Amino acid sequence: VLNVQEAAFMECVSLESARVSPRAELDRMVFQGCISLQTVTLPQNLTSVPYQLFAQCVRLSLVELPHSVTYISPNAFMYCSSLKEIAIPGGVTGIGDNAFCDSGLTRIYLPDSVTYLGPHAFQTCDDLVSVRLPKTLKLLRRYTFHGCTSLKEIQLPDSLESIEDNAFGMCTSLQS
Repeated sequence: VLNVQEAAFMECVSLESARVSPRAELDRMVFQGCISLQTVTLPQNLTSVPYQLFAQCVRLSLVELPHSVTYISPNAFMYCSSLKEIAIPGGVTGIGDNAFCDSGLTRIYLPDSVTYLGPHAFQTCDDLVSVRLPKTLKLLRRYTFHGCTSLKEIQLPDSLESIEDNAFGMCTSLQS
């Protein structure tokens, strides 16, 4: 298979795993709402994680992003409450709006290649305890970490020039 089109497997509620052909191109929302999906193998040539690719995949716990990925689109992992960790490849330059909103992430390490974090990117990640921001980040957009109630500590990079409204609002455990 060389092309998997929009919503091809959307809401296939019994689908537990998927191995996408190594050369396949993925369109948006391919696995959205696959509530039993736990593991996915993505194509090695993937450059962008498409819009809402895994949105509402509440049991998704293992995804390895190929090193070819440079952008994580909006809502890509939104509501993936079982996704506790994910390795962001060193070539990623941007993470879209709501990309990991309401996910189960506990820690996130953002490589220095990341220069764009969309609004609400990690909003309401209730289990998020630790964040490493890129040394090159200049702007924290609105609601980036809003409602991350377990976030205790964050070190802001020297490159940071502006923090927009509610970037850390309702981070009730934030101590420093």
